[in-house]
Amino acid sequence: MGKKKKNSSKASVGTGAQDMQTEGLDDVLRENDESDAKKTRRAVDEALASARAGKDIDPRLLQLFKDFKLYRVLVVAIVAIGFAILLVAMYLYSRGFIGEETQNNILLFANIVIVVGMVVAFGRARPIREDINAWHKVNALALKESNGKHGATEADIDKIFLSRARNKRIPPTPEFKAIRRVWLALIVVAALITLAAFIMAQRNMGDVTVPVVMIIFSFVLVLAATVIERVKMKPLRQAWERELNEKVKQASKRSKKAKR
Repeated sequence: MGKKKKNSSKASVGTGAQDMQTEGLDDVLRENDESDAKKTRRAVDEALASARAGKDIDPRLLQLFKDFKLYRVLVVAIVAIGFAILLVAMYLYSRGFIGEETQNNILLFANIVIVVGMVVAFGRARPIREDINAWHKVNALALKESNGKHGATEADIDKIFLSRARNKRIPPTPEFKAIRRVWLALIVVAALITLAAFIMAQRNMGDVTVPVVMIIFSFVLVLAATVIERVKMKPLRQAWERELNEKVKQASKRSKKAKR
């Protein structure tokens, strides 16, 4: 009895009830009088509202939409904080509360905060938006081919996520994640050391011995990160991509069968 219920639930997310996967979203996709950015935001809002109302949305899409909203807010907040720090530093300096050196240090910190916001925008928010846009295109095509009866099938969504995962070239395996954390740490530490060396050199132009040594050390760290990427990460990535290619082919076959 429990097994039958499980199969029935799975069918409701498959080709038997394809409209359920995009319920509350198809009307948004039919409208062409606004930009892709606005359409994406509206589709995300509609999806989250539909989920709150208890409607059936593919859990992978739902998580994607939640991540999209989270990172949009995060990027805006980080960049806003960066610019606020800039304005506060300039105001305090103009009023004589802080000196020029202190202002410059605060401005440098504010610029770093803004750069972090840009990194989050291009490193996290943009890929998520590309995933949503990929679903948009496939869903709109499914609506067109079915004369508005349903959006993307479960197999279509499988294919999208597999293809996007392959394009990101970041295997979600524990081994790869552990090595990538070490690789990222080396890059970040090298960048911080280079920044510290630059600040030290600016403060004392007469003695650049320590800053030069620090920069050499940062180059060593970058070289170590490069070796790790080539020797450890690349083979794992290639093996994962071969596995994904096979899964994409299987998802494509299921998608064709579902549309017959």
